[in-house]
Amino acid sequence: KVKIDGRIGNVLILLKCFAILHKTKFTRNMRITEIRIEGLFDMFDHTIPLNQDEHLTVVYGINGIGKTMIFRILDYFYDGKFEELVKLPFQKFVLTFENGDVLDGLKDDLLLFNYNGEEIEHENVGKTDTRRKKYFPLNYKDSVFKLVNEIPIYFISTERLHFTEVMQQKDGVTSKITSSTIEFCSEQMQQDIAIINNEYLKLSEQLGLSLSKRVLLNQIRRDLSYNELLAIKIEVENRIKTLQEVGLMRSDFEVGFELNENLSETDYILIAANLMDFQLKLTIFDDLHNKLKLFLEILNHRRLRYKTISISEENGFELINIKNQKIQLTQLSTGEQHAIIMFYELLFEVSENALVLIDEPENSLHIEWQMEYLKDIKDIIALRDFDVLVATHSPSIINGEWDLTVSLKGIEEEEYA
Repeated sequence: KVKIDGRIGNVLILLKCFAILHKTKFTRNMRITEIRIEGLFDMFDHTIPLNQDEHLTVVYGINGIGKTMIFRILDYFYDGKFEELVKLPFQKFVLTFENGDVLDGLKDDLLLFNYNGEEIEHENVGKTDTRRKKYFPLNYKDSVFKLVNEIPIYFISTERLHFTEVMQQKDGVTSKITSSTIEFCSEQMQQDIAIINNEYLKLSEQLGLSLSKRVLLNQIRRDLSYNELLAIKIEVENRIKTLQEVGLMRSDFEVGFELNENLSETDYILIAANLMDFQLKLTIFDDLHNKLKLFLEILNHRRLRYKTISISEENGFELINIKNQKIQLTQLSTGEQHAIIMFYELLFEVSENALVLIDEPENSLHIEWQMEYLKDIKDIIALRDFDVLVATHSPSIINGEWDLTVSLKGIEEEEYA
């Protein structure tokens, strides 16, 4: 809150240079190819070229070199947390995009904007400084947030196991509630399955209502041979089985009719229509199925040794041990929770074409899990199509893939002196 002309107004601190593009019009979901941070802790200048071929870059360096701080700078900028951003110890950051566009963010070049939309004179803006405007344009705030929304950055911090929500009470009192992240992810999984099943049911209803009309208008293929129709039925049944294996369909769900060569023409046409409708309806599950399949593959075959995770609409994540005993999510080890949460976020939460920042993925992970980590990330990238920037202290995470790494250098004492 600040006092302006005797009135109280909310002030949003914006970074003027964040909206400067040195080349052409900004393109939505443009890939970031290089990150540069200058004046970090008033000591370091770091340049991080992102690996364009593998879509995966690993940065490493000693403690205090600024890996996490770089991630915070990018995260605050993307989230529009400019008031927090200007508190961080840096002077400037530069993002370079794949088409050559460059976005500069100079922290000291600040302007104040009244939340109510009035122009406010900044007392520190010199009249002789031609680089700055005396008044903040009314439409500038919207353009900044538009730009921010077009740079998809997703930050997976080291604080992965719990998150805190601030709750506003009716009497104006605020309270903080800490929740389990893995339980939240499980609930989100339930909702995702419920949503996709509702879409399936809606399409089923629409196709069912239009079936008679399509038959009467000869919109159903009548030239399919028995063998062709049988092949479609087998394909549909196999597809249903794969969906059941990942928890997207009940185990008792089936096509519901038999096919034989002695069917009447009417029955034959109706069965053909239903089978082809099944082919269409089941495509609704494709995206979620592919993500769940890889999620369960990574966890059940590469990670969890004495436990198995499965998925259901009723319970989200379900876990049992080798004695077939049910396990509560919060009873998992911290390493198991870290792994499940990270892979869940990467597969189900991150948007396409994003730049994902993962800080110290090795936390609580056994060395064998660390050594397999980049392989898992590559499989996820191949499915999801985004870029990943990992910050680590662990050579086991790198596991010989030094061509993917960028070393953040410090300054020598002699140079500093």
